[in-house]
Amino acid sequence: MTRIESKHLVIPKPANAVFDFVVDLKNIEQLLPQDKISNFTANEKSFGFKITGAIPVELEVVNAVPGELLQLKTTPNNSFQFTLDIHLKAIDNSSCEAYQICNADINTFLKMMVEKPLTALFDYMVDKLLQVA
Repeated sequence: MTRIESKHLVIPKPANAVFDFVVDLKNIEQLLPQDKISNFTANEKSFGFKITGAIPVELEVVNAVPGELLQLKTTPNNSFQFTLDIHLKAIDNSSCEAYQICNADINTFLKMMVEKPLTALFDYMVDKLLQVA
């Protein structure tokens, strides 16, 4: 199992407000690099998109703990399986720490190809969360 953890950032908003933003899966599109994705779709339980020049990705909600955690996992029709956990830790009433952890079931060869781009993507998403949440 490959574990990829994004950087940790302090978001100057309450954890519940940031959670409310990410749990509305339509908002995930705002966290993704628009020049690298297409065909974004979302509903209450899942979202999907196509990575430009690569594979389609579809994730569904597995668990949601208000103000703390949104757990997502790939649907069975993805090329490889992974989970993505969006963690929020309240610092005080007006700010929280945010980061993501991805656990991917990939072989060594695939790991060498995707680890760096996925780390960059998850760091990008946390940076965008700071801007838009």
